[in-house]
Amino acid sequence: MLNVFKRRPSPATVIASLALLVALGGTSVAAVNALAPNSVGTIQLKGRAVTGDKVALHTLTKANFKAGQLPAGARGPAGPAGPAGPAGPAGAAGPAGPAGPAGPAASSSLTVSVTSNDILGHQALLTNVSCPAGKVAHGGGVRLAGSGTDSDAVIASYPVNSTLGAADNGQTPVGWQAKIVNNSSGGTQALTYVICG
Repeated sequence: MLNVFKRRPSPATVIASLALLVALGGTSVAAVNALAPNSVGTIQLKGRAVTGDKVALHTLTKANFKAGQLPAGARGPAGPAGPAGPAGPAGAAGPAGPAGPAGPAASSSLTVSVTSNDILGHQALLTNVSCPAGKVAHGGGVRLAGSGTDSDAVIASYPVNSTLGAADNGQTPVGWQAKIVNNSSGGTQALTYVICG
């Protein structure tokens, strides 16, 4: 019996024993590395264990970031104009402006000044009549009297300024002037009027 235990194991026995140990060891490693579903949480993870490479694309939302961590996007197009607001209250009245210059004194009455001139036959006459000092012309005219005929003519009739020239825009008329032609052989008379006030 003692001789049986002193015999060396055969190479086949050694190899079989090693194979058995390796098989048993691999099974225990696999059992240690296998994790149950949903068994890993915050406690099991080390700090900074999850990196960007381990996060699937498009799986994070804005709620996963702190304020200011996400860059601002491009400015969007301007929106349509809103409706007009209600009209505001009326503003306070402004201060009164300065008084304007006094206008000319109103005429209390109008008067007519007349001048009479004789015109020889086949002659022309330039005649005028002026308002009294301090008065201005408001209108005027001329008429023919005497032995004139229908062929006599008034060539011109207009207000004049202080130099007896035709009153221009902005000038003050102070009289009236007329040009008359006597086409008859006999004499006639021209009456020139000016309305003053």
